[in-house]
Amino acid sequence: MGLIEACKFWAGSGSSGAADTAARGRASVTDKSGAAVIEATVRLTNQGTKITNEASTNSGGHFVFINVQPGPYALTVEKRGFKVAKVAAFNIDVNQTLTQNIPLDLGAVSETVTVTTASPLLQSSSSELGTAIEETPLKELPLNGRNFTQLLILTPGITPVSTAQGSGISATDAGITAIPGTSFYKPSVNGQENRENLFYLDGILNTDIRGAVYGVLPILDTLNEFKVQSQNDKAEFGGTLGGVVNVATKTGTNNFHGVAWDNARSNVFDARDPFKDFCNSVARCPGFGLPGGPTSATPAAPAHYSQNEFGGAIGGPIFKNKTFFYGAYEGWRFSQPSNSFVNVPTKSELGLAPGLNGNLDFSGSLQGSFSSAGKFDSRSHVRFTTCRSCLQHHSASFGKPTNGAIGAGLFPPAKFHACLRHSEQ
Repeated sequence: MGLIEACKFWAGSGSSGAADTAARGRASVTDKSGAAVIEATVRLTNQGTKITNEASTNSGGHFVFINVQPGPYALTVEKRGFKVAKVAAFNIDVNQTLTQNIPLDLGAVSETVTVTTASPLLQSSSSELGTAIEETPLKELPLNGRNFTQLLILTPGITPVSTAQGSGISATDAGITAIPGTSFYKPSVNGQENRENLFYLDGILNTDIRGAVYGVLPILDTLNEFKVQSQNDKAEFGGTLGGVVNVATKTGTNNFHGVAWDNARSNVFDARDPFKDFCNSVARCPGFGLPGGPTSATPAAPAHYSQNEFGGAIGGPIFKNKTFFYGAYEGWRFSQPSNSFVNVPTKSELGLAPGLNGNLDFSGSLQGSFSSAGKFDSRSHVRFTTCRSCLQHHSASFGKPTNGAIGAGLFPPAKFHACLRHSEQ
């Protein structure tokens, strides 16, 4: 059984750290002639939370926003004597450095000009290379075990084959924490070793101390997006030759949103396997082994199997336009009983039944007879396996069971225990 819980609170304009998921926005404001517009008011508004960051252009007409959380934004620029410029809603990705130049037209402040922008083909603001995986593939692509690392192969330069130590799912310190039997990737980035990667979760180092994989597997429905950075010029991402996987989780918005899921597997949905689904026990086929009952050649229904990966997530406002939350829970249940049966001694075999005076009664367990040499016939069967071994190999120490004072199949505890001790040597 595996359980994961996550809860995140977010307020204000965000937080920063040594290495975080926040983006940066820089731009310049000019008039139609290309001259810089000084002291223009620039407002960047998150479309989900309606939190607004404000800045002013400097003497060169430039402005900068830092610690911008990933998400959808709208930008407006105002300056007396110019029309208000409004940049239509656009997305800011994890750890992105966004550059935008905004022209202003002469006119009244009451007039508005909508500026349509397109994503640049080249990242001119910084030299890092990377690919952002947004929410759509996280929600719509099937992922065995709901493990986001399976989407790393959507990034150029990723090789999913791992030759590094600790590339299997296990509880060891170098193993991968995931649901047994599911898929994950411990990739090689641009030809570097599989153990040369770093994982961050909301700016916190989330790299296993030995495995160069995630330390804590985040719940898939809490992820806003993640970015695989394959080359960096920023000091906060030093210490690795491979890639940096930067994961950003959701923060909640002014509206309540939630989701629930249950990914189920069950033998109820399975077809019978014609090669192995046959009767092999009483638990699976009542009457198995009895005269006229099912045999090992009798077809049986699929064996019991049940697996559920379930959970839920919800986010919303605590104080609108100010403080938000997002929390999630995920659980895993698995059931596949094995067909292993263990025989235990009865009260008679333990000498606890009435009328035995402490003797051990195996008369109801023996199926066969003793040979003339006093050895138990190998075709015989005793319910208690240890007793059977003792009788087969050391029955001479008891003497041949008769209908005498002890009785057929009855043994004094002292002799029986001596036989057991002898058989253990």
